[in-house]
Amino acid sequence: MTFEPSTPLAWHHPIKGAGTRDVTVDREATPAECEALTSGLDIVSVEAFHARYAITAQSAGCFLMAGDFTARLTQACDVTLEPVVQTIAETFSVSFCPPGRIAQPDGKDRPILDEPDVEDLTGDTIEAGRVLFELLSASLDPYPRKGAAAFAWKDPKTGPEVEMQLNPFAALSKLKPSGH
Repeated sequence: MTFEPSTPLAWHHPIKGAGTRDVTVDREATPAECEALTSGLDIVSVEAFHARYAITAQSAGCFLMAGDFTARLTQACDVTLEPVVQTIAETFSVSFCPPGRIAQPDGKDRPILDEPDVEDLTGDTIEAGRVLFELLSASLDPYPRKGAAAFAWKDPKTGPEVEMQLNPFAALSKLKPSGH
């Protein structure tokens, strides 16, 4: 899969020279980068983002990017819209291989989570920022809740009277003599 961004990356962090050396990175997002991450993730705010990883050569011209990241961020509660502060800590491992060297599935039925993350490596640059942004995005709580907030909406169009009107046999019950 080749990544061609249609918009600027939220966290641009290219690692040039992939294939010529192993790289170790320990990087904290700047306030401007946190703002870009906030916008890219479409959440309330990213207060901090820190990543530590290494890119090491593997066999057949492939590379492994492995490490961890932590983020302190705020999302809106999906019920009350109040801010929900979260800390996310994840480890990751992503392989990069030249096109055509990525192993194809062997046809056996296996859970998709058992498959390693492998991406095409074109040229000598790994866009580590894109990888980290995607990992952070996948780590977000899809339904953040503030405390015990619960969705308690009731359709005003429901109730015993409405159910009677929606019942297809309601009209037939009106035709039935009342003495039976």
